[in-house]
Amino acid sequence: MIQEGEKQTFAYPLEEIPTAPFEEHFLDILELEEPPPVFARRKRSDKVAAFMEQLYHELEDDESASTNGFSAADEWTSADRIVSISPKESRLSDGLITVIFDPEDFPDTVLPDLVAAQLRIFLPKDFSVVKVYMLNNVTGTLSLMDSTIATSREATVWFNITQMVSDWMRRLSEPMIFIGIESGIDTPISKSEVETFVIASFMDESNFIPPPRTRAKRSADPPSPQSPAVDRKSVKTNPFIGARGRFFSL
Repeated sequence: MIQEGEKQTFAYPLEEIPTAPFEEHFLDILELEEPPPVFARRKRSDKVAAFMEQLYHELEDDESASTNGFSAADEWTSADRIVSISPKESRLSDGLITVIFDPEDFPDTVLPDLVAAQLRIFLPKDFSVVKVYMLNNVTGTLSLMDSTIATSREATVWFNITQMVSDWMRRLSEPMIFIGIESGIDTPISKSEVETFVIASFMDESNFIPPPRTRAKRSADPPSPQSPAVDRKSVKTNPFIGARGRFFSL
């Protein structure tokens, strides 16, 4: 691709140039040791993509983030990575929506540290007031985990599932959630009307290895004043941008 002029990009064919050398270049850009395994890509969710784009901007404004369930705490604003994970399967049975995630979509316990995780649920548009509740089935019996009341003014509802996702990452339980929605009317709810996904934040501090220190020669000149050290916790950074921040959507 060659850029010519303002916002003008043209494609030119590569003649007698093997494509193999480009693989190493792209792996370096993506900071990967080897190409990722081939997998069946799931259908991209426009709702999730729009939500993550909105979150990107809201995390730059602590006040907006706090009103949408993302408080100004370090669990979101100082995360190294924020990941959205869509379920691999969703089915409706006996009035409950069973949502199943792929365990391979979650990092293992050796790599990043899980800071926070939420289950986000997009609500149907034709209901004014609904009760949404979440259940799990760890012991063989459905157990109520949490519930909330939502109105038509809310596009999504969310539940804190940090501990649940931690168990999934450690393979202590199956990545499965049961969702119930009661609207107070007899109109049945289709699983296609209720879309869910998990959003999680991670810290990669445990993987950071500081470079070795080298001793500099002592200078005869008086030392120059140093800038005060900046406490990272006091600086709010957007995990979507910068060299450290990364964003993934599965």
